[in-house]
Amino acid sequence: MLRHVTTSAAILLCLAIAIAAPHPAEQLLTDSTDPGRLVFDGVRYFKESSIRKALSEDLQYHLLCQPEQPLQACLDYLSKALTSGYAHAGMRATLHAELNAATGQIHIRVGEGTQYRAGKVVVKGTTQWCAIRAPAP
Repeated sequence: MLRHVTTSAAILLCLAIAIAAPHPAEQLLTDSTDPGRLVFDGVRYFKESSIRKALSEDLQYHLLCQPEQPLQACLDYLSKALTSGYAHAGMRATLHAELNAATGQIHIRVGEGTQYRAGKVVVKGTTQWCAIRAPAP
């Protein structure tokens, strides 16, 4: 009976390792999470140093972009986080992140698009008006 339990435990351990191990075709990160290795192209609204500082304080960035993590998860998170930052500033940005295998840097291309702002609306010189509900951007 003890031998059967030991064999079962060994099989379960091997299964757990096989499930947790990354797929062999999946590319893994090998470098640190240092935001200094990010290269930006097309950034005009934000300072690159501000983006790097925000990422250096972002726990999820450090968890997903640490060595031995899947590369695609890191690239997807960078795109999502930066798109969210641009949306907060009123822009519909398009981003594409990819790893430059020769240099080990992550290259991020940004299309910032138009910035939309909402503010106080003042109407002068009219005696009649009707409320029009504008759709949110």
